[in-house]
Amino acid sequence: VIVFSFSRRQCEEHAKALTKGKTQLDFTTTEQKEVIKQIYDNALLCMAEEDRDLECVREIYPFLERGIGIHHGGLLPIIKEL
Repeated sequence: VIVFSFSRRQCEEHAKALTKGKTQLDFTTTEQKEVIKQIYDNALLCMAEEDRDLECVREIYPFLERGIGIHHGGLLPIIKEL
């Protein structure tokens, strides 16, 4: 599923909507979730400590775990790669 939005806020809201309420989409298996967790954890290790606590860094993992990615200009480059 690809959703295009021209607003950073809307981009994040669309991703949240896919994981809440009746929708709650999940595109990954348990094994894939484990791999995603390893990749995310490794990406955190590549970041400066102060960046690890940024809201965009903390909030993206639940999306990634379900196979949902977001991309907008406000993301750190390492997060865009995830």
